[in-house]
Amino acid sequence: MDDNTLVGFGGEVKSLGDGKIGGYLVLFSDSTTPDLANDFFTKDTDFGASTSTLVWYDHLMNATVRHCLDVSGTLKKTDAGIWAEAQLNLRNEYEKEIHDLVLAGKLGWSSGTASHLVEREQVGKSHWIKRWPLGLDASLTPTPCEPRTSVVPLKSLVTGDKPEGKTLDEDVSNVRDAAEALAARMEDVKSMREAQGRRLSAKRMDELKPIIARLNAIIDYSTRPTEAEVLALRLRLAKL
Repeated sequence: MDDNTLVGFGGEVKSLGDGKIGGYLVLFSDSTTPDLANDFFTKDTDFGASTSTLVWYDHLMNATVRHCLDVSGTLKKTDAGIWAEAQLNLRNEYEKEIHDLVLAGKLGWSSGTASHLVEREQVGKSHWIKRWPLGLDASLTPTPCEPRTSVVPLKSLVTGDKPEGKTLDEDVSNVRDAAEALAARMEDVKSMREAQGRRLSAKRMDELKPIIARLNAIIDYSTRPTEAEVLALRLRLAKL
């Protein structure tokens, strides 16, 4: 994994039949609809001269599938973005499992490129990505592929780093400390209210409920195996 690689998320990958797959590697937008980092691609972005690309699984971050899936995936510019197609070998057990994930709607495209080759230009409060060379890394990834997802450093997908440098671990640590302090404070108030025959404010509890529900949903999601882990397990079982 190259720490200097940037990753941009595209659209969902679809099966086109007989192992062929396709979807938008890059989606175009404008300065009024940038991604979460205020970046956006347009038809005028310089994607280089390549009309073909190497195709990988999850930017080679998955230890089970590290071979090139297609050495000649195709790239085509349309009004909506850069359309990419690739051919999977369904006789290969790894690629058959990946194709099954495509059929299940579990994979999307994402493009990787060297950070020193990327050029941005300020447009209002947003940044137009003026140059984003393609051709070396078009990846099928189980990472959620949503048009408003940010362009991020590849290493952030592993470490949880944010584009501005602050990590998710730091945020979790800060929130955990604040939550512990709040819980201790509420326990003290609860004890006083019980002694007075009173209850905690229902309004305050209602304000906390949706936040707690969101956190519980994230915790529940995080305890499930990822698509990459499921793929690795299915491949191991297939060899038994």
